[in-house]
Amino acid sequence: MLPARLLLPRGAAGAARARGPTADHLVRGDRTVERIRRRLSLGSEDGMATVEYLVGLLAVVAFAMVLYSVLTGDSVIARVHELVERALSVNI
Repeated sequence: MLPARLLLPRGAAGAARARGPTADHLVRGDRTVERIRRRLSLGSEDGMATVEYLVGLLAVVAFAMVLYSVLTGDSVIARVHELVERALSVNI
């Protein structure tokens, strides 16, 4: 619960502060707290499709980088060169 001094309007007289917050201020404060709770709730799925697409895109980019590094490696290029030479040297 918020302290009463935070719920009272600015410039309120000292007497009003001494009596404590009015019921109206408490209700308004509770509504503000509830609004903040709703915005911060983990159950909200707003924007989840965008996040899911982003995670998928990052996975594809990472896979493409790994595939590129494997296919441009010396061993793969040498193996492909051997296969092409064997295929061209076959007598029919």
